[in-house]
Amino acid sequence: MTSNHSCRAIVLLAAFPAISAVSFPGPAQGQTSTPTTAPNQTGVWHHFGPRAHGTTATPGKSNLPPKTNPRLTEMERALWAMVNHDRLDPANSRETGGGRARALHWNERLAEVARAHSRDMMEQNFFDHVDRQGKTPAARITAAGIPWRELGENIATNGGGAGEAEADFMHEPRFQHNHRANILNPKYTEVGIGIVQDRRGRYYITQDFVGTPSVTKTR
Repeated sequence: MTSNHSCRAIVLLAAFPAISAVSFPGPAQGQTSTPTTAPNQTGVWHHFGPRAHGTTATPGKSNLPPKTNPRLTEMERALWAMVNHDRLDPANSRETGGGRARALHWNERLAEVARAHSRDMMEQNFFDHVDRQGKTPAARITAAGIPWRELGENIATNGGGAGEAEADFMHEPRFQHNHRANILNPKYTEVGIGIVQDRRGRYYITQDFVGTPSVTKTR
C-alpha cells in the first residue's frame, strides 16, 4: 500500500432502524465534516438522519451474546449476496455507471474489521462511524493492513437483521450521496460485513466497502 492518501475518497454513512430514517436522504440535510483522527487521509464525511454520535443502543454488557454464532455468519453472507444482487440488477445500471459495477469479492479481513466495529457499538453502547477511541473507518481499515483507494461504510441497528437493513439502504433516493450509492458504487471491489446481536435480539450491522489500488505491472 502506498503512503500517498491524497487520491482517496471516503464516504461514510449512518443508517437508522425506522422507516423515517429514509426521510433524511440528501447531503443538504446532513452534516459534513472532515475526519481528523486518521492522519494523512482526506475525504468528505456525510451524516444522514439525526446526528449519529451519542445515539444510545441497548445498555449494559448483560445483553451480550456468545462471541461466535454460525447463524450470524450465514446472515453476513446472505447480506453479501443481497449487495451483489442489487449491484448487478439491470434496473440499477444507470447508478452503476452503465452497468460498470461488478460483484464485490468477500474480504475476510475487512469482515473482521466490520464485525469488530459492530461488536464495539453493541458493547460500548453507541452508534457511530467513529469509535470510542476516536478511530474512523479509514483508520480501522488501514490499521488492519488492508490496501484501499476508496472506501465507504454503512451501519445499521435494527430488530429485523440483514434483509431489513438492505431494504432500508436501497429504499433511499437514487443518484444521491447515501447508503444506496455506497452499495452501487462501481469503484468498490471488495466488501466485508459484520453482524452481531445482543440478547434482546437487536442487530448491529456494518458494511465496509473498499476499492483496491490498481496493480502496476513491471517487467
